[in-house]
Amino acid sequence: MSVKGHTDGYVNVYRQPEYWPEHTKNGKKISSRLVIPVISNNTGRKQEDGTRAEVEPTFMTLTCWGGTADTYAKILGLGKGFYCEFTISSYKGRVFDANRQPKLNADGTPLLKAQNSYTIIPGSIRLGNDGSKLIAEEIAAGVRPVGYNGKLDIEYLKAALGQGLDLNTIIGRVESAKTIWANHMKAWMAQTYQGGPTYGYAKVRIPSGEGVVCAYSANAAPAPAGGNATVDGFTYQQMKAAGWSDEQLLTADGGKWASLVPAKAPVVPPAPAVPPAPASDGQTFAAGV
Repeated sequence: MSVKGHTDGYVNVYRQPEYWPEHTKNGKKISSRLVIPVISNNTGRKQEDGTRAEVEPTFMTLTCWGGTADTYAKILGLGKGFYCEFTISSYKGRVFDANRQPKLNADGTPLLKAQNSYTIIPGSIRLGNDGSKLIAEEIAAGVRPVGYNGKLDIEYLKAALGQGLDLNTIIGRVESAKTIWANHMKAWMAQTYQGGPTYGYAKVRIPSGEGVVCAYSANAAPAPAGGNATVDGFTYQQMKAAGWSDEQLLTADGGKWASLVPAKAPVVPPAPAVPPAPASDGQTFAAGV
């Protein structure tokens, strides 16, 4: 059975999403998949006295596939709010323990339980705000520059003024932060999964089992700089496509991106012309004399 549903308001990501890369099973292509644990804190219905009844938080696990999974693995970080529509399907599914091992019946057969799946309808997602904790962590880690969204909190403004910075300088820094963040997001969204334990904000689950073929490894090592080497998951080619110049990559964020820039061959000056041999005076000199 499958029916349509939708969130009554914005839900929030409450645990790290999990991403399964595209693979084949017995020769059949299986699209990439993103599983998103969300929480809804919708208020209850109005009561006769005009107040709203309290509602316990609702926890759901939403799933999206293919290109939608690839896109939103890079968007739906912890705390992110979004609205979506989805289909609800009922099925008999296996039950797993805390170690992700299937539970068995007494006769050794897999234990099955009636379950529901909630699959996001492509194109129905409307994004809300990022999680405040995630924003703070990324600013502290230097991923997001302060003022990335064109806004400054009062404490930062006080500190900047206290350092003797004038308002025009502060505004210039904000504009620069917006540009850096825009370039970062272009590169972030351009990345594709090329191996590793994470993809975007999601934890990667490498598909396994009989007949499964997946080209990716959870321990993929970066290639030499200028090839497929990555910093924060971005290659040199992706950063260039997002509008970064080599000079920006070498200097921005304290040189964080510098390792991506291919080493340029040093310019070797042309060899000087061979000087003419001195004129011979007819004398012969012995070595060492």
